[in-house]
Amino acid sequence: MIHPIDAYVGMKKYFMNVGLSCSARVPRPEGFKVVELSEPSKGPWPIYALYKKNIDTHHAVSILEKRFGGRWKWLGLKDKSAVTAQLVSSDVGVEGYAVEGRGWCLRLEPLGRGALTRASLHGNLFVIDVEAECRASITTGSYLIPGYFSYQRFGTTRPITHVVGKFILKGEWEEAVNVLLGEPTPWESPLSRSVRLRYYAEGPRAFLDAPKWLDIERRVAIALLRGRGPERALKSLRVFKLFLHAYQAYLYNKMLSEAEDPCEGPTRLPGPGAEEYRDVLDEEGIELSSFNRYGLRAEPRRPCARINVKVYERENGFTLIFSLPKGYYATSFLREMIRNPFAL
Repeated sequence: MIHPIDAYVGMKKYFMNVGLSCSARVPRPEGFKVVELSEPSKGPWPIYALYKKNIDTHHAVSILEKRFGGRWKWLGLKDKSAVTAQLVSSDVGVEGYAVEGRGWCLRLEPLGRGALTRASLHGNLFVIDVEAECRASITTGSYLIPGYFSYQRFGTTRPITHVVGKFILKGEWEEAVNVLLGEPTPWESPLSRSVRLRYYAEGPRAFLDAPKWLDIERRVAIALLRGRGPERALKSLRVFKLFLHAYQAYLYNKMLSEAEDPCEGPTRLPGPGAEEYRDVLDEEGIELSSFNRYGLRAEPRRPCARINVKVYERENGFTLIFSLPKGYYATSFLREMIRNPFAL
């Protein structure tokens, strides 16, 4: 049975016959380890290794920018609830840095000089522990996995980023803001839901005392209270384009779900020239030309990938070790086994 969150983000099918016969979970963050497979090219910029736990890449880089200034660049967003290692670069030199908060930490170590480009990123290596009372339904070997965009693109407890992106493409800015600030879901915390319900009565002032994890919403709310319109408030966000990319990802997932075989799914993202999306865009009420306005291209994407997985049985479950090409998600693979978005 497909979980409502899966259906909401366009993942309406399972393609792999690896579902477990018992309930299972990944113990986050320690049970989900990611090492970025990347190599900087020649260049003049300081290159660093960024190690972090229980903090997403956006917030980790924001901490570095506030502490050291300058402009920082990274190759891929890494899970928040995980232990991760990746490369970052900057135009400022730092000898090293470490900081921790309640339940999270990060460490920065200088590596030398170079440049990070799109060609620098090759993929990611994963070491994932699965706690389960039954034996693994998967054994060491080669597997074909679907190229779904997973929950990180949309939000697990509140998968609405693609809906915000849709309204932006339609030019319905007030609706986009209302979705971002309002529309509580049953899966988020009671405190988050209460703030969103207050928004309908109090407007953006409801977010002035919002919890820290609602920082994006609070920034939009403050911009609105300072007199900016919905369009300017949203465009002021550093993550603005992530809403648009999430909508592209949703459309891709929706098209992939229509395939019998994942390898027969779409081979590029929706954008100018991707005529195969015409019917689904008509259903969505979106003009293909609207992608041009924000430079959203019909970039190529492999609808499936063959990967090698090593499986190690443990007393209380098993450990999976595998690497994925860039743009693929470990949670898309885990979803096929565990089939519960809140256990991944």
